[in-house]
Amino acid sequence: MVFSEILLKIPYSFLWRISEIFRKEHLVAFYCHELLDYEIFRNVHQLLPEVKVIAKNKKLSQELNKKYGINCLIYPAFPDVVLMARHSLHLFPSPKIIKIGLRHGAYHFKNFISADKYNKFDLFFFTSISEVEQATKLGIKNAEYGGFPKCDTLFDETTKNAAFKLKQNLAYPDKPTILFSSTWDKSGIAGVHFWYDRLEEISKYYNVLVTLHPWVSKHIVEKIKNTKNVKLISNQEIYQYMLISDAFVADVSSIIAEFMLLRKPIFTFKIPIKGRLSEEIYELLEKYTIRIANFDELNSEIVKILQDKTKNWDYEYCLNLFFSDNLGKHSQVMAQKIKDFLLTKGIKF
Repeated sequence: MVFSEILLKIPYSFLWRISEIFRKEHLVAFYCHELLDYEIFRNVHQLLPEVKVIAKNKKLSQELNKKYGINCLIYPAFPDVVLMARHSLHLFPSPKIIKIGLRHGAYHFKNFISADKYNKFDLFFFTSISEVEQATKLGIKNAEYGGFPKCDTLFDETTKNAAFKLKQNLAYPDKPTILFSSTWDKSGIAGVHFWYDRLEEISKYYNVLVTLHPWVSKHIVEKIKNTKNVKLISNQEIYQYMLISDAFVADVSSIIAEFMLLRKPIFTFKIPIKGRLSEEIYELLEKYTIRIANFDELNSEIVKILQDKTKNWDYEYCLNLFFSDNLGKHSQVMAQKIKDFLLTKGIKF
């Protein structure tokens, strides 16, 4: 239990009880801490429009309204059921609230945190059947397969059409496009230091796109922004750019799992196992991605890979491990399981 939960528990629980007395119907809500949280839940929300969205603050509420047209509640709010794509239950400390958790990323590229943190939820959705089995072995008692609904967007015709239009507006519409990604640079397992100050060397020959963890250091972000013919893209538009990318350069971010759905080449930097990086994931990167030691090696290898149009990038084993089946339909799977679970609690949509 975090200190803020201890401080909040009594006053929050009291206000929750008052709110419950005056509520005419059950309030089911998704807690949104940042824009990416909603992107993870968005496809499910379209199937369960009755679910309200609780924004962390007024600024985020305005951003969600501008981008998605959502009229949000603003925290503090007092739902009967709260869904979230992160471990922020300390903000909703009443034991009477039904709590449902979603994965923040596709599969666990880092080792699981304490089972106790998952077991505080009444139900927690994992992205594959394999992940559910592993979670259960670790003592997580509420594990359920729900897929990763964010990925459904990759299969959407509207997204595909938008991607086609974006391709026409690239610096070099007829040249290959390379997407670079990095996790937080201070995590100890990031690869951004290999390339952030060398992109200009290849931006003459390729369309270069970059997506970064929101916590990446400001000097890195500014350097990338100021590099000619390099486009820094947001997490909210990444799927459109993924669709028009010919290759992906990454470190150990779970976005690798999402890019595998496109069956295109993936380059990953050889970063030693440390911290919570999963040994299982490290072995998969060794087997299924093109491993590189530095930027010069990347520059050399990418020329060869992009010239070979006959190569078949087979990620079936990984995709089954990360997502199981139902590709393109995970939002339907999760929405139905949410409805079924809440029905057992006397809550019907």
